[in-house]
Amino acid sequence: MVRMVRHRIQGSRSDEQAHLHFALTRLKVAWRTLERAELEVLLRHLLMAEHRCTLHRHVVPERPTNRWLLPRLRRRRQTVARRLVARGGRVSPMALKHALPRGKDWPGLAALVGKQVWAPADRRSAQRIPRSPPPERLAA
Repeated sequence: MVRMVRHRIQGSRSDEQAHLHFALTRLKVAWRTLERAELEVLLRHLLMAEHRCTLHRHVVPERPTNRWLLPRLRRRRQTVARRLVARGGRVSPMALKHALPRGKDWPGLAALVGKQVWAPADRRSAQRIPRSPPPERLAA
């Protein structure tokens, strides 16, 4: 029985390493020169990697990797999604949001990118939201 437990722990470590390698290789892609079809594939891969990094109810979190990897994946996903919309691709507005849906709200990759998107985002909704100016300090 002890050997089985050790085997599970070793298997989970290799899964974590595989997820980390998958995410890091997607972050290294030179996405600015990709065509529309290649951007769709990259966006799907980024969505998968980010979905694996987010906390789930019955999954042990992969810490501390998520602390520095998740924000980078999120930023790249939003940037690639905006670029894909600008190139005429079909992207769901959920893929442009800050946080992806989790749990029962997760629609799947097919509903977020590609031909099966129900209500694709248009160029206007994919633009960056301007930040509000910082509040002015009162003189003492």
